[in-house]
Amino acid sequence: MGLVLEVVEACNGREMAAEHLEARVAFAKRLTLGLTPLSLGEIGCALSHIGVYQRIVDEQIPQALILEDDAQLGCELPAILGHLETWRRQEAGQADEASVHLLSYVRKYTGWGKRRLSARHERVRVVNAVYTHGYVINLPAAKALLEQLYPVWQVADCWDYLQRKQIVNVYGILPYCIGQSQLARQSSIESERASKPKFRRTVFELCRHYLYRKFFYQLSIRPLLRHRKPRQTW
Repeated sequence: MGLVLEVVEACNGREMAAEHLEARVAFAKRLTLGLTPLSLGEIGCALSHIGVYQRIVDEQIPQALILEDDAQLGCELPAILGHLETWRRQEAGQADEASVHLLSYVRKYTGWGKRRLSARHERVRVVNAVYTHGYVINLPAAKALLEQLYPVWQVADCWDYLQRKQIVNVYGILPYCIGQSQLARQSSIESERASKPKFRRTVFELCRHYLYRKFFYQLSIRPLLRHRKPRQTW
């Protein structure tokens, strides 16, 4: 594809000494917030991405594409990267926006604020998304994520939290151009997440959640916010 890539060694949370974990992970903060503990795999993943953010800040890299080793690149990736770089240059000199562009599948987006990227692609504002196997991040966003997420207390793909707290603007590209290869099936993070204890809801909480999601949200909130779910094709 003509892309010049550099392989960055990742962190293996399972091989880190206890004192290193204590220095790099905010265990108490997560416990105070009532969140389930991070698994060692999640910690290693988060530290790996944070290490790249630190590199971006240290070297003052304006914008970077970050890929995990299970990313499957679509043939339209170089063209999309070119469009994103053109946007960055055109908007240089304006107020620096901390932005992340997810090039992978997003679960939900809003129809407000769409922007045409090319004849086939458009940029949308993300409402719900997970995964970090392919995204573009700019320098202001890398600085913001270093300040907010280190020492580690969140998973690497906490895009919903970052968007909700207005720490960075999270965008998606439709249709997406980065999927996951067969290597994704070898990841142990999802199995670790599945084995975590689940919060048990009371009957009242379940009823309230059901009524909100099935009635109030569907009839009022979703049409107003123009929430959409894109198709996952590969």
